[in-house]
Amino acid sequence: MTDKKRKRALAVVFMILLTPAFQGMAPAGPGREAEKPAAIQWRFQAASGIHSSPLLAGGLLFFGSDDGTLYALDLAGVLKWKFKANGMIGGEPFFDRGLVYVSSEDEHVYALDAATGRNIFTFAAHSPLSQSPLVADGMLVTPSWWRNVVAVDVKSGEEKWKYGAAGPITAAPVRSGRVLYVCSDGPFIYALGLDDGTEKWKQAASWLARSRPIVHEGVLYIGGSDNCVYALAARDGKVKWSGKTGGPILSTPATGKDRVFVGSADGNLYAFQSMTGEKAWMLATGAAIGSSPTVAGGIVYFGSNDGSLYAADAVTGALKWRLDTGSPVTTTPLAAGGTVYVATEAGVLLALRL
Repeated sequence: MTDKKRKRALAVVFMILLTPAFQGMAPAGPGREAEKPAAIQWRFQAASGIHSSPLLAGGLLFFGSDDGTLYALDLAGVLKWKFKANGMIGGEPFFDRGLVYVSSEDEHVYALDAATGRNIFTFAAHSPLSQSPLVADGMLVTPSWWRNVVAVDVKSGEEKWKYGAAGPITAAPVRSGRVLYVCSDGPFIYALGLDDGTEKWKQAASWLARSRPIVHEGVLYIGGSDNCVYALAARDGKVKWSGKTGGPILSTPATGKDRVFVGSADGNLYAFQSMTGEKAWMLATGAAIGSSPTVAGGIVYFGSNDGSLYAADAVTGALKWRLDTGSPVTTTPLAAGGTVYVATEAGVLLALRL
């Protein structure tokens, strides 16, 4: 099977995993909310569906859409500019020094002037890109479906280093200090030196990672296809603990209030004790969860394939409120300045005033 066919097959498999009927996993449905949902301040309709989580930088909101358009809105929801790529933009944009970077399935990374949308330069990756790019110390780091992690100079375009993984890169890299953490088929988790791509450690796994890991206080948290969330020591990759859910994990974990939060394909949001991995609580929704949670002000915000945005108490798991958006929410909510922004598969970006 070719890599392209393999990619399409894996995409179909993981869409199936996101359905609540997978292996009989029928979510119990949401509980009763204690408060009224936050008021919708404004909404913006894109030309196609949105799987790219919004980014707030320089007073503007950036997000991509399935038809390859990158949008820039002001905080009142007014369109400032848009840029059209030739393939789907599914990853979250990245902002650095006045430029917004975005990856596209047209096999390119675009660096745009954040204020005007002017294309400053384009990097040809020669591989479809569905993950978010990363910029650090003047280097653009891109994961490739063709098994490579490549770092290029953002000014000259010169390749600084390349690392060949054991299989296709399955999640966007995350940086902590001078180290990058990457997941690939194989499956493996890697720690690479930011400066030259040197392998610090490589950890084999019995499960696939389909979401970006996070690093918090020296611990790497990753969701797995085996229904578990893992805590690994960032210094050497050794597993500290694992927590079991009822379905594959496609959402990126979040941390806060001594908890690790993660959504599962079984339709529940789970909270685990960050030190021990002991389950603190779980909250049921009406469908699978592919949305990554966000923690702000003691509240966990997350979306579900049931079309709702949820707000839950981070300590107790009590449901604060739920808003029906009318379409599945697979993106990560953005909480900033007393407002929560969330994008839906129907192509709607909502701003909710808290």
